[in-house]
Amino acid sequence: MKKLLLSGSLLLFLTLVAHAQDNTLTVSQTGDGNTATAIQLGEFNEATIGQAGDDNTSFIDQFGYVQAAETQQTGNGNSVEIIQTGDDVNEALVVQTGDENRTEAEQEGTFLTLDALQEGNRNSLNTTQRGNVQTAFTSQFGDDNSIGIFQEGEELSATVEQDGTFNIAGVDQIGNMLEALVTQTGSENSATVVQNEDMQYAEVLQEGERNIAEVTQKGFQNDAFVDQLGDDNRAIISQDGIVQVAIIDQEGDGNEGEIYQLQFAGPTNSATILQLGDDNKALIDQSNFFTVQATATIEQTGNLNVASIQQANAFQVVATIVQTGDENRADISQSAISDQSLVEITQTGNRNEGSILQGFEGNNNRAGIIQTGDDNDAEIGQAFTSEGNEADITQTGNLNEASITQYTSVDGTATITQTGDGHLGAIQQTGSTNTATVTQQNGMVP
Repeated sequence: MKKLLLSGSLLLFLTLVAHAQDNTLTVSQTGDGNTATAIQLGEFNEATIGQAGDDNTSFIDQFGYVQAAETQQTGNGNSVEIIQTGDDVNEALVVQTGDENRTEAEQEGTFLTLDALQEGNRNSLNTTQRGNVQTAFTSQFGDDNSIGIFQEGEELSATVEQDGTFNIAGVDQIGNMLEALVTQTGSENSATVVQNEDMQYAEVLQEGERNIAEVTQKGFQNDAFVDQLGDDNRAIISQDGIVQVAIIDQEGDGNEGEIYQLQFAGPTNSATILQLGDDNKALIDQSNFFTVQATATIEQTGNLNVASIQQANAFQVVATIVQTGDENRADISQSAISDQSLVEITQTGNRNEGSILQGFEGNNNRAGIIQTGDDNDAEIGQAFTSEGNEADITQTGNLNEASITQYTSVDGTATITQTGDGHLGAIQQTGSTNTATVTQQNGMVP
């Protein structure tokens, strides 16, 4: 073992001594008040320290075999600490340019790789890798950015890139064959990725200011994607099932999107939220053991739209909401054993409201609402041991109201079509094999 406190004038002598003991140490320093410290215990370890500027600090601690660490610092008041323990081929490269940047890295295992670049001032990086065959690639450009990475397991990969000021990124991965990619451009953005168990992938892309993204995944072979462009957007994805895919894509300001696929709601659930505009809100919740093969999609174009889809105890269920315009509201709820249902709400215009409720048993249900115009209101309710029901409401115009209720009804069909303004239509079915059609035209008469 050797512990060395070096200056540039001792470079040649110390390099030769390290080589003679199968370990290699190279130090180059230019400036005042710089400190370089290295501890090497084992064989075939390599350490390289380069510092240019004032008051920089580098510390490398290697215990094991075939470890390689390199630090390059240019500026003032920067610090690097690298600790490597393991049996074979761990590598760490840290390059810092600017003032008061800080890196702390710990590697414990085999075939671990860290490649870190920081340019700017007061950026910080903290990484911990434990296990085998792991990679961590980080880059930060700007000031006051922060990255934290923790990895434990086999075949893990984390890539984090930040460009701007006061951005924060965190990646926590425990398991096998996990991968996380985070890219942030702008100011005061925050991204968090937490993955546990096996074969998961998470990707977060954010550009703008004060955006927030949170991804949490447990289970097997889940994928999550978040893409946010604008300011003050917020995205949350939480999954713990099998073979699930969740996507949130938001462009604009003040949008919120949330997707929950929990309680082993699999095996092939997929949820997508697409928002274009400002101050839109979307929620998809597919969280129950019986929510199998459900697909939910929300698309919002405009401002101040609100949409929610909640599916539980729903087997082979598909639900879709499409909103174009401003201040529309749509809600779909399927729970308590509503299976093989196909539900859709489409709103084009402003201040329309549509809701579909399917619950308390019910099989093969299908419901659809189409609203074109302003200030329309439509509601559909199906269930209470009903099966095979179909219900459709189509509204074209303004200020129309329609409702369909099908309870304790078998194979009933109900349709309401409204064209014009100010119509009011309602259908209620409580028997068997019922059919009802309401058509309204021309609107209000002055």
